[in-house]
Amino acid sequence: MNISIKQTKQIREQLNLRQIIIYGISYTGVKQISTHGKTVIDAKEAAEIGNKIKKEFGWPQAFCNSKPLERICEHCSYFQRGYHHPGDVIQSNMHGKCMFNPESIKRYEQDRACGQFEPAY
Repeated sequence: MNISIKQTKQIREQLNLRQIIIYGISYTGVKQISTHGKTVIDAKEAAEIGNKIKKEFGWPQAFCNSKPLERICEHCSYFQRGYHHPGDVIQSNMHGKCMFNPESIKRYEQDRACGQFEPAY
């Protein structure tokens, strides 16, 4: 079982933290590190610390270069691709839209996704 980004975010929010790094070991011995940060900057810092922990535990180098999930609509639980029946005239939703708030949101803080960003996985 993997610790999802969504679960890690929920734990970070419940504990009211800026960053969280979770190190888990399953009953079968599978090890995992999951990180999350409130802002893009926090997420990058948490991922860097997670990578350092992996190096300290001797994980292969290929696993020590993790980067945060890019906070774009396509990675959000609220994003849905447009569905069209064959023969439909495709207009505005051919690439998908936010099902939480279908209207465009202007962001002034560039280090954050929209306030409702919820990782899809």
